[in-house]
Formats: sequence, structure tokens, C-alpha cells
Amino acid sequence: MNSMHDSTNRTGITVASVMRGEDFGRIDQPVFMRYLVRSMAWPLIALAARFGMTPNMITAIRAIATAIGFALICAGTPDTYLVGLIIILVLGVVGTAVDGSLSRVLNRASFFGKYFDGYMDALTEILLYLALGIHLWRANGMAEDLLAVAVAAIAMSLVQAGGIRHHLMARNLARAEADQSTALQRRPHIGLAAWLESPFGTALWEFFGNRYSLILWDVRYVGLILASALDGLGIYILIMAITQMIGLLCFLPLRVLRSYVELDVHRRSHTAT
Repeated sequence: MNSMHDSTNRTGITVASVMRGEDFGRIDQPVFMRYLVRSMAWPLIALAARFGMTPNMITAIRAIATAIGFALICAGTPDTYLVGLIIILVLGVVGTAVDGSLSRVLNRASFFGKYFDGYMDALTEILLYLALGIHLWRANGMAEDLLAVAVAAIAMSLVQAGGIRHHLMARNLARAEADQSTALQRRPHIGLAAWLESPFGTALWEFFGNRYSLILWDVRYVGLILASALDGLGIYILIMAITQMIGLLCFLPLRVLRSYVELDVHRRSHTAT
């Protein structure tokens, strides 16, 4: 057996062994994910391992199931909405805890797997708003719902784009700094850096840069369950549009300011005179 990809005996993987392998203290997680979703995923992880499934297979199945769920939600009828919602919550949301944990159980964690899993998570969260808006529009004919979900989806996309762009530039800078033949000049921003590292600046970044997205994850899915049960999807969509815009308006300025301090490094061009 290839020790790099499958060093664990699949037949020995049980729910108990999956539970023992969890490390809840290693990373921050939304409360709903930590205490409910992950525990619901444990039997699915053991079952997937027994059937010889790989983490990327789980992610692909999750993507297909989520697309089907969205199509059912967009149909606009109460019955198809309920079926689509169950598919999204069981296979889309719970499934996001299955592929990652399965990769660790099987010792098959890969950079592509992390990319594939994260990409599907982002698409699910963004398209969920659009699917709900189309559902309400088809069911009630209210175009305001489409506007609200568009605001929520765009705000989430812009927040993610800001973070991704920073990480790409930070990686390129690390490569340039490792190149000894490249002349770089870092411009210090002492005052701005001091403010960002002050207790107030640090607290702002800790909340809007780290904690706020975890809070929104809980609000998104717990709120969706409650709104569906109480027939309050319209209010739910409005709340999500407002909270996503708050995240956008507070996160992006902080991200740009921190990037300015960290990435204001200049490389002399070969064509400069």
C-alpha cells in the first residue's frame, strides 16, 4: 500500500476512531460547525472510508448534490424547496466536514484537495443567496428579494477577492525576497503600522478579519433553518444582505491598510535609468 496516500487501514476506521482524530482546539470554527455539523459527519466519514472513497470524490459528489439542491430550490414550489434545502444542508454543509476529515483520517491531505474543498465551499455560500432569491421571486414575484440576495452575494465575493488578492501578492513578495539578485526597497509606514498594531487596531482586525466570517457562517445556516421553519425567508435575506455589507465595509479598508504596510515593497526595474 502506498504510504503517502493510504497509510491507514480503511477497515479499521470507525466512528470512534474518527472522533478520536478530531482536534477542535487546532483551528477556529463556527459554533454550528464545531458542535453539530462535525459530529453529524463522523458516521459519513467512516462509511466513506469503508467504501474506498477519496476526499476529492466526496468533494465532487458534494458539488453535484449542491447543484441539484440549488436547482430544486430555484423551482419555486414549497415541496421542491424543502427537498433542495435538505440536500444542501445534509450533503452540502455536512459534506464540507466529511472531505477534510476523511483526508486526515486516510493521511491523504493535498494542496489540490484543500483548494477544491475551499472553492466548493465558496461557491456554495455565494450561490445559496442567489438560489433563495430566485425561489422567492418565482414564488412571490418580489424583485426586491433578488436585489437583496445580489447585494449579499456580491459583498461576500468582494470580501473573498480582497483576501485572495492579498495572499497572492504576499506569496509573490516572498519569492522576490528569496531571490538574492533582486533589489527590493521596503517603505516603512511607522504611524500606520503602529495604529494597526495598537490594541484598538488589533481588536478591529481580530473581529472583522477573523471572527466575523465565523459568526456569519453560523448566522447563514442556522438562520436559514429557522427562517425556513418560520416562513421568514424574506427577512432572512434582508438580514444577510445587511450583515454581508457590514463585513465588506469593515473588512476591505482594514485589509487594504494592512496590505499597504506589509506589501509596499518596490523592485527596481531593469529598464529604469
